[in-house]
Order: sequence, then C-alpha cells, then structure tokens
Amino acid sequence: MVRTLVAALCSMLFLSIAYTQPKIEIVGGNDRDFGIVYTGQTIKRTVIVRNTGFDTLKISGIKASCGCTGAMASSQVIAPGDTSSVSIAFNSTGFKGPLAKNIRISSNDTSNALMYVYFKVNVLSAFDISPQFLTFVDYRVDSPMTKTVKLKNTLSTDVTFTKVASTDPQVAGELRKKRLKPGEETELTVKLIPKKAGWFEGTLNVNTDFREVPVIAISFNAAMKR
Repeated sequence: MVRTLVAALCSMLFLSIAYTQPKIEIVGGNDRDFGIVYTGQTIKRTVIVRNTGFDTLKISGIKASCGCTGAMASSQVIAPGDTSSVSIAFNSTGFKGPLAKNIRISSNDTSNALMYVYFKVNVLSAFDISPQFLTFVDYRVDSPMTKTVKLKNTLSTDVTFTKVASTDPQVAGELRKKRLKPGEETELTVKLIPKKAGWFEGTLNVNTDFREVPVIAISFNAAMKR
C-alpha cells in the first residue's frame, strides 16, 4: 500500500514537472532550403521559435556553424504560447556550389537544451574574375603601374557594367567593353599613379545592372619600392 502511494506521488510529481517545463519548437520544421545565392551576396532569412510548454522559455545563446553566418533572436524570453523570430544572415563571399550550414539555439528546455536549424544553399558565380585580388609591388611615386583583370559573364542574360569607382584616388579602372552577352569576356585595365610614399590598400567597385550582384568588388594593395 505504501509503495503504491509513493509510486503514485512520484508519478504525479513527474507529470507536474513535465507539464510546467518550457518547450522549444521551430515553426515549420528544423530544415530549410535558402535556394540560390550569388557569390558576394548576403541573404537574410527568418525562422520562428515557439514556446509550446507551460513555463517561460529562455534562449541563452545562438551560435552559427561558421563565421559566414550570423543569427539573432528578436526576444530571448518567450512566454508559454508566444513566439520569437530568429534572423539568419549568410554571407556567400568565398563560397561556391551547394552548401549545408546550421545554427544552434541553446535554451532552458531540458528535453531539448540544444536545438538546431539546418539550412542549405547553392552558391553560384555570376562572373568569373581573374585575378580576384591585385598587388602592386615596388611602386615609385609618380611612376604609373598597370594591371589587367578579366571579367567574364557566366549568366544566361546580358549584363552591363555601369560604373567603375575606386576607394583610393591613386588607383583607377577602365573597362574595354561595358556590355557582355552570356559567355563573353572583357578586360578591366587598372592603373596605379602613386602620389605618396608608403603602403596602402583599397577596393575597385564595378557597378552592374544585374540586380542580384549590383557591385563587383576587387581589392588591391600597393607597397613602395624600398
């Protein structure tokens, strides 16, 4: 009799604790397909976290699987039945092809202390750029140096380059051809006319009319001859 009573009390206690716990749920499931993104783009998506439990859900941390991804919750304290949105930003710079990433959400849900959101994305290249980085070595003040960058349109539509701008006035770029059909290539002539001594760096920004990749950024640096 005593054993039965103790067992019943333990069962009631267990159920009481279980029913008063917070419970995390990712609305729509834990797997997402972010689709196609072009190299250099940063895409942003949102997932909804719901507390389906009977106590306050507290999000203690959100961590991405790599530095290319950032995530942040609109609220870290979620009342029973309420939701919070988690913003995910993925920077595709330096990536190409199909990728699989994830973010990890830590909370006080004892049954799911670590909840994962998995997403996949296919990174495509709108342009082939060669080289992707320029280095001017052993320059002399007022002595011009020239380098060439090849740009190829790998899209299925025509593209027009509308403007070339440099973050440093000592470096300028000029395109041989501004409108490219699919598969066509042009040359970007980059000229350095150094006006001061020392080491410096910057970026050449090539504006395009392709909405998904409005700017092609080509970094450069220069080191003076000793």
